[in-house]
Amino acid sequence: KLGLLALINEESRFPKGTDSTLLEKLHSQHAGNPYYTKPRVTDHQFGVKHYAGEVFYRVRGFLEKNRDTFRDDILNLLRDSRLDFIYDLFEHVSSRNGDETLKMGTQRRKPTVSSQFRVRHLPVDSPPDSPSTPPPHTP
Repeated sequence: KLGLLALINEESRFPKGTDSTLLEKLHSQHAGNPYYTKPRVTDHQFGVKHYAGEVFYRVRGFLEKNRDTFRDDILNLLRDSRLDFIYDLFEHVSSRNGDETLKMGTQRRKPTVSSQFRVRHLPVDSPPDSPSTPPPHTP
């Protein structure tokens, strides 16, 4: 059973993957999870019960946003920043076209947004996609 971020990442790799197919997979894989909520009225949403309450996320644009990547020149500029805060945010994303490149068949792809989020934002001792880890927000 895949967690929320892993499912988003997996569906992003499928050329024919859509926000609707992502939502179907989220609902089917997490139907029994006490932290996951399927809305009564299907409005392209799913809910996550956080410590502060239930939050609903619209899946519209999830896959498009997840497939988005930084341009390498901008990434290098941010990674080389003299500001500690900026440097800390981007230091682990430095080898996007090197070791961290994902393989898809014989094609090589850059890491998706959700895979980078998991690497940069999860505590070391936290299991990936744990219920306490909120999924990315949509605009």
